[in-house]
Amino acid sequence: MDAWWVEFADGMTPDMLGENVSFEFIGGDRGMMTRLEIIIHVVNYTSYHRVFVDEMLGQIKADGPVCDFPVYLREMARPA
Repeated sequence: MDAWWVEFADGMTPDMLGENVSFEFIGGDRGMMTRLEIIIHVVNYTSYHRVFVDEMLGQIKADGPVCDFPVYLREMARPA
């Protein structure tokens, strides 16, 4: 699987990496990311320490920060 991702990323041109991809989150919300953002999300997805900290905060009923890159991008794109 790693080799597939390396080959896929190596085959991307800067223009291709900048193209937007629309998708639907598991919960039904709509999202949009560039191909580069999707690759970054896949790479960072294995950084589970973020999720463990969020889980610990949840156990003490404290709200943690957004841990999911696509959700973060969506939230940052919304007007204040």
